[in-house]
Amino acid sequence: MIRWVSAWVCIGILAAGAHGGPIDAPTMPPAAAKALATSLAVDAAPGYVPEDVRTFIRKAAVLAAMAVEADPDCALGWRVGAEAAKNLREYPQAALAQRQYLRLIGGRGYEAGTLWIRYSLAVLGSAEQRIAMLNTVINDANHPASLRAVALVNLAAIEEGRGDLPAAISLYAKALELDSIQDTALKSLARLGDSFSPADQVRTGLGLLRGNPLAINVAWEVGQLCRELGLYDRAVVMYDYAKAVSTATGMAPAKVFGRDLLDCLIDAGQYQRAVDEFAAMGPSGVADLQIAGMLVEANRRLNRPAEVADLVAVMEDTYRPREAVASTQGLMAAE
Repeated sequence: MIRWVSAWVCIGILAAGAHGGPIDAPTMPPAAAKALATSLAVDAAPGYVPEDVRTFIRKAAVLAAMAVEADPDCALGWRVGAEAAKNLREYPQAALAQRQYLRLIGGRGYEAGTLWIRYSLAVLGSAEQRIAMLNTVINDANHPASLRAVALVNLAAIEEGRGDLPAAISLYAKALELDSIQDTALKSLARLGDSFSPADQVRTGLGLLRGNPLAINVAWEVGQLCRELGLYDRAVVMYDYAKAVSTATGMAPAKVFGRDLLDCLIDAGQYQRAVDEFAAMGPSGVADLQIAGMLVEANRRLNRPAEVADLVAVMEDTYRPREAVASTQGLMAAE
């Protein structure tokens, strides 16, 4: 049914172009118009991308235009139309469609607002025009704080490109006043700040982690910074967080993470837990001489001479074959 209706609308559009003006058509009931618009918008975004991508995108653009013609309040139609226009590099149409979509969702969509700013900036040719547009967004209290922060970040980037670093730093800082987890502002201040202390880096890392709680590497880096500051217990908390994320998501952390955790546990005086963590690693952990050495230290602090002796024996058994191979290779190289 939808295919037939779509074809009927297309014929009307083509006929209108041929006659130089619109053709009178029967007025469609509002409910039917909304149903038609929704079906057209769904047809425009089927959830897969065929082999002929460009033809698919052009078809999506036409179907989305037909959807919003049938129902100007079809949010899906405007969203799909904006994405199709962007892929066709038709940024004026993309900006217009994205602005309508943002209006229909109440102006509260962070991603939608960010895309609208991006498409709008792509249309403007000069820095002055872009600055004026961004200031309009920044000064409009009807926009959510997170979107105004995005505008501030874009404005800061313009000032940075002009070489005015003090102005850029000030604007990045203002963006964080509106959105304390603004990713670009946090990273830019870390990059541009002259007196960026390890404590500042910890604050930046925590801000990035609030913005992306699944960022294992950020949690690990914050743990490393805490260790540098001598905050070993805090570092353990960050390592534990990264470990929990790894367990929950199935993302395997780098092997160095296990070494850092053990080393930090020993620095924090948590010797029993270091032993338990080592046991959880399984037999493969013994083959790592660095990890085994840390475990020797933990057992020594726990006054377990028998365990220390066993570990030293394992380390010697592991090291001797490697030493023999290295010696043989050295002799062969000398010959």
